[in-house]
Amino acid sequence: MSALGPAHPCELQPAAPRPLSLLARAGLLASVVLLHLAVYYSVNELNAGRTASEFWSPHTVVDDWVPYLGWTSVVYYLGDIYVVLWGAIVVWRLRQDVFLSALAAFAAIILAGAAMQALWPVEAPFPTRLAALQAFIHGELAIRPYATFPSMHVALVTLVAAIAFSVVSRLPRLTSTGAAIAIAISTITAKEHYVLDVLAGAALGLGGFVIWRVLHVPFGPNSPLAALETHARTQPAGDHHRREGQEPDGA
Repeated sequence: MSALGPAHPCELQPAAPRPLSLLARAGLLASVVLLHLAVYYSVNELNAGRTASEFWSPHTVVDDWVPYLGWTSVVYYLGDIYVVLWGAIVVWRLRQDVFLSALAAFAAIILAGAAMQALWPVEAPFPTRLAALQAFIHGELAIRPYATFPSMHVALVTLVAAIAFSVVSRLPRLTSTGAAIAIAISTITAKEHYVLDVLAGAALGLGGFVIWRVLHVPFGPNSPLAALETHARTQPAGDHHRREGQEPDGA
């Protein structure tokens, strides 16, 4: 209580943030996709100008044991759809602060992955003769082999699967996790990445999940996220029965 009397309740808590419009949410999601594409092609361009002696090989005996299965490239490329469509569905309905934390986590692993690819350039183990679909996509989309370690394909898939595991119901959770595992395996069998690339990508994706979990938990009343969390704390009492981080159906 101050000398002038009790403080008004509104003075005790930070104001709730202004809700993002649907267009703003869509724009933020699109910006993450564009960031990934820009980083991918930039790192490839950087590493393409390096000498052979600057590259290192994460090749292991396990890579020799895994046969090239060209047909699994279909599963590998479905990973792009998995990340863009399923990822968008998963994060779209998250509470605003949790949504923004998820985008921050995606941006963080994209930039961290780019830094690793630039520091430790690796050339992808593309076979001499590619399956028809693989050869077509490599040619049409100018896929280059110089942004390999870690596998960002696996990193992004892992982060989407981990977030989905936290916020969706059991059946979608199991389906999502199974799809992520299949995509990671196909990354090796289609010879798009080495085994160590995939393991590093999975670790990076899980690191992004930790970032997401940390960012959307408030750290005291003066933290940058305190104002964002206030809105959730002041919702009707029945809201705490909903699954963490999700908006009600029909919202």
